[in-house]
Amino acid sequence: VPKEQWDASEARNLVEILQRGGLEAHEATAAFSVDGKEYQAGSIIFYGAQAFRPYLVDLMEEQDYPDQYRYPGGPPRPPYDLAGWTLPMQMGVQVDRIDTSFEASTKELKSILTVEKGNMEGSGKAGFVFSNKENAAYTAVNELLKAGFSVNIIHDTLEVGGMKMEPGLFWVEGKNVQATLEKMSASKGIDFVGLDKKPKVKTQTLHKVKLGMYKSWVANMDEGWSRWMFEQHSFDLDTLHDKDVLSRDLSQYDAIVIPDQSGTRIMNGHSKGTMPEQYVGGLGIDGVAKLSDYVKNGGTLITFDEASDFAIEQFGLPVRNATSRLSSNQFFIPGSLIRAKVDKKHPMTFGVQPEVAASYSQSRAFDIVKPSYRGEGGEEKIEKAPDPEVDVIVKFAEKDLLMSGWAMGEERYLKNKAAMLDVKYEKGNIVLFSFRPQFRGQPRGTYKLIFNAIFQGAAE
Repeated sequence: VPKEQWDASEARNLVEILQRGGLEAHEATAAFSVDGKEYQAGSIIFYGAQAFRPYLVDLMEEQDYPDQYRYPGGPPRPPYDLAGWTLPMQMGVQVDRIDTSFEASTKELKSILTVEKGNMEGSGKAGFVFSNKENAAYTAVNELLKAGFSVNIIHDTLEVGGMKMEPGLFWVEGKNVQATLEKMSASKGIDFVGLDKKPKVKTQTLHKVKLGMYKSWVANMDEGWSRWMFEQHSFDLDTLHDKDVLSRDLSQYDAIVIPDQSGTRIMNGHSKGTMPEQYVGGLGIDGVAKLSDYVKNGGTLITFDEASDFAIEQFGLPVRNATSRLSSNQFFIPGSLIRAKVDKKHPMTFGVQPEVAASYSQSRAFDIVKPSYRGEGGEEKIEKAPDPEVDVIVKFAEKDLLMSGWAMGEERYLKNKAAMLDVKYEKGNIVLFSFRPQFRGQPRGTYKLIFNAIFQGAAE
C-alpha cells in the first residue's frame, strides 16, 4: 500500500481493516524500489507468506465470478450474496501486487496503524486551506462548522506555497482557529496551509449543515448503513418517518436523503392490519407533495438506487431508468464493481477521483428524456421546448466496465449511461444515484459524491 495516496485517510482505514482481520502488516522504514517503481518510507507491506494469505488475496484482488445458469439456456443463477467486493477498488486506494523478490527495511506493526500528524504551514492570517481529497476532510468541515468557524468552498485553482491546488479546497477562518486545526491535524492527519491574505477566487460559504433522512417503517438495511456513514462523518442528522415529513418544517434541512428502497414501500409502507396502527402506511400523496414543495422552494433531495425510480415517477422528472424492462437473460449484474467516469468540472465531484468503482447490485442507469417533435404525420412544426435542466455528474465507462465480479450485457446496456444526475426542480435540486454509493459502508471512494451534494445544498 504505497505511502502516496489520493485519500490517505482511507488508505489507513484499509490497513486497519486488514489488521483487524488478523493480517500481519509491515511498515517500510526507508524508501525502496521494486521493478523500477519507488516506494516511500511509510508504505505498508502485507507479505504473501503469512497464515491468512487467502483472506488477503480475497479482499485485495478482483473477483472473476463464473457464468452460472439455473438450467441450460435459462436465466442466470445469482450468487448467495455478492459477486465482487475488492476492497481497494471500493475505497479508492492504490495497492500494488508484487510477484518478484525485493528487499526493504521494515518494522512489523504490533498494533493498529496510527494516524500520522499532518503538516501546519504558513501564518494563517487570513485563515487556512485544506484539501478535499480525503473523506476525513469532510468530517473536519462538519466539526469546524459546529464549533462556529467560517468554512468556504473555493471553486478556482489556488496557488499556495508554490503548489497549484485543485478547485474544491476548503478555506476556514475564525478567531483562534489554529489551535483547533492543530488538534485536527494530529487526530485526522490533515495538512493545513495558512494564508497571508484572502485569495481572490470564487467561493461558496457553508452554513452549519442540517440533514434529514427518510426512514420507512418497513425495515430497510440501506437506511441503517446510510445513517452509520453520516454519523461517522459528523453530520447533524434527523430521522424522518412518514408523519415527520408531513408535520415538520422541511425548510430547516439543507438536504433530505432517501436510501435505496422500492417506490411501493416508500409510498404505501405496511398494509393496515399487518402492524399496529402507528406503523402502517407510507409517505402517500401528501408526503410526496410536501417533499415536492420542499425542493421547489430550494431544497436538495438525494435518492439512492431504487429510490431514484420513486423520485422519477412521483416528481415527473425528465429521466428514465434505461434498464427497467430488461430480463436477466439480457442484463444481469449481481453485486459487482462497475467502472464509472466522473465529470471533474462539476462542484459535486470536488475531491473525487476521475474514475470510481460503482457498487452495482441489480441497480439501474439513466437516460435523459428530451421532448419529441415527431407526430403521426412526421415532424411537428411547433416551437422547440428548452432541453431539461439535467447535469450528468457521473456516467458508466465506455469500455472495460466490469472491474470485479460478474456482469452480463453491461457493454450493450450500461456503457456511457448516466450513473448520477443533478436534476433542476424549480428552485431546488434532485440528485439521483443509479447505484448505492454507500453500500454497506464499503465504497469509500464514492462517499464524497454524497457529501458534495449535501454541501451544495448548504452553500450560499
